Amino acid sequence: MPSANTKRIEESATTALKAALLRCPILESYIDSNDKTPSWDGTVFVYKSEKTKKDNFVGRVPIQIKGTSKVIVSDTTTFSCSVEDLRNYYKDGGCILFLISVDINSGNSKIFYKTLLVVDLDKIIKGVGKQKTSIIHLNLFPTEANEIASIFMQFTDNVHKQTGFIGKNIPTIESLKANGSEITSLTFTASGIGLSWDRLPKFLSTHAFYLYAKIKGL
Repeated sequence: MPSANTKRIEESATTALKAALLRCPILESYIDSNDKTPSWDGTVFVYKSEKTKKDNFVGRVPIQIKGTSKVIVSDTTTFSCSVEDLRNYYKDGGCILFLISVDINSGNSKIFYKTLLVVDLDKIIKGVGKQKTSIIHLNLFPTEANEIASIFMQFTDNVHKQTGFIGKNIPTIESLKANGSEITSLTFTASGIGLSWDRLPKFLSTHAFYLYAKIKGL
């Protein structure tokens, strides 16, 4: 059973994340600070618009929340994640991991996140060897609604494309070239709220994307 202080940190972390997600009207979070399910702490539902109805539903994003009382000054941080949890995320198609630094006395918090989809998890798990934990690098979670929406929309856009890779060896572009495979096209998806043509160049230059190769004959 967690100590009283640990329980307060976990509840404060959950409260901070819920408040942050409320800034984005296309998201609905279902998070339990005392959740007992393995590897996950809740789910965020993503919708096409502010009308959060069934016919506007886009997809669900599993999340895990970790709280800490450690003061983090930088806009990046790391977390030692259980490999068992990473394998569970992999089997489920992905997860967004949150690490939230909370000050119980002042009520201040700082949220960090890492999107973990099948391609990411496959690489991490293959690189851990016999280790039981893996260091995950997280970035500061944005405060603007459009930026928050982009994170979750990118997840739902890519999770469907990557679930077919679960349990399979994912070739690299280098290995495809070495085997003589012909790449006929490379594509990616940019998702967000309020994206216009004039804002697109800046958006593309400041965000990371998953690049997909179309192979001749496949």
